[in-house]
Amino acid sequence: MYELVSLSVSKDRNGKTGGTNVPIREITHLENDDYRVVVHTEKNIYFYVATLTFLEDFLNSSGYRFRMADRGCLINVDSIACVDMDLMLAYFEDEPTKKSKKCTLGKDKFARILKEFTQLENRCSSRITSKKRLFGFGR
Repeated sequence: MYELVSLSVSKDRNGKTGGTNVPIREITHLENDDYRVVVHTEKNIYFYVATLTFLEDFLNSSGYRFRMADRGCLINVDSIACVDMDLMLAYFEDEPTKKSKKCTLGKDKFARILKEFTQLENRCSSRITSKKRLFGFGR
């Protein structure tokens, strides 16, 4: 069981509209934004003041599986629904559309994620979507 279940975040970039608690399991990915981090869920974005390195260590030591996906993006591996292997994009829903949230995966980072989490690779089922080959990840 996880001791840390939510992250206290700001509702806006400057913290003027207050804060809220976001369940960590709902966080899909985090991105650098100047001195802040943009916290993405499937439907919303929030803000947090920290570095991605700090958040990676902080969240992983609390039992979660966040990994650097690219230079400025930390991804919740458990929230990945499918990956476009041609464009190296991770999606957070099973049937992505043009409006779907996505995260760019650096080639070396992606290879490390697949190597580290071979159970994800083994559970892949392939399908064709939007003329691109996608591999669905079980949740």
